[in-house]
Amino acid sequence: MVLEESFSSPNDNPTVESIKARAAAESYQVRLSDGSSFFIPPEALSDLGLHKSRTVDSTLYQRLRDAAQLFAAGQKALELAARREHSRFELRLKLQKRGFEETTIEKVIAKLERLEIIDDRRFAEAWLRSRMRRKSEGRRKLKAGLNAKGVDHRIVDELLDQSWAREKIREALEAAEDKLLEKCGGDQKKYIRMLMNRGFSWEEIRKSSFDKFYYYYEK
Repeated sequence: MVLEESFSSPNDNPTVESIKARAAAESYQVRLSDGSSFFIPPEALSDLGLHKSRTVDSTLYQRLRDAAQLFAAGQKALELAARREHSRFELRLKLQKRGFEETTIEKVIAKLERLEIIDDRRFAEAWLRSRMRRKSEGRRKLKAGLNAKGVDHRIVDELLDQSWAREKIREALEAAEDKLLEKCGGDQKKYIRMLMNRGFSWEEIRKSSFDKFYYYYEK
């Protein structure tokens, strides 16, 4: 759960008005005399040396704000990661849309990668397996899909070169041929174009699909 936070500029060095523990979120709510409120993790409370009635100068105020932003971004990232696998690129975009600063986002993503909560290779494997179960697509389209998710092309090529992926792509081509033979209405150029639009290469089509086309329309 992401906790709401209220940020304002320090006014004449406010003081800490209250510090309340929030067990459910493993955090503390720090209220200042200027009306601002921050949610921070226990370690930040200690690191910042906060206690009731402490004066908060501009430097401490900024550190408190940064700690609250980092905590909020981390909570949101964990919430998103718990729903499904994310690539680092996807997670970055979602945190950006929620208004978190770039330096904060980078720290959160780096931490989640160290903890192996997000991993681009694991994400790509899961995405490929799911996509291959649901759609009849070739290597080019699969690669484009993962590139759009921000996955490094070297990871994508390595996964697509693996035997399980090659076999699934071959099965996908056969399934696409069966679906498109009737749809093309005997128009070979349309048949080829439809297969290529699904991401199959000319070489794959030439080796497999021509014979099936002639057999289907000459039987």
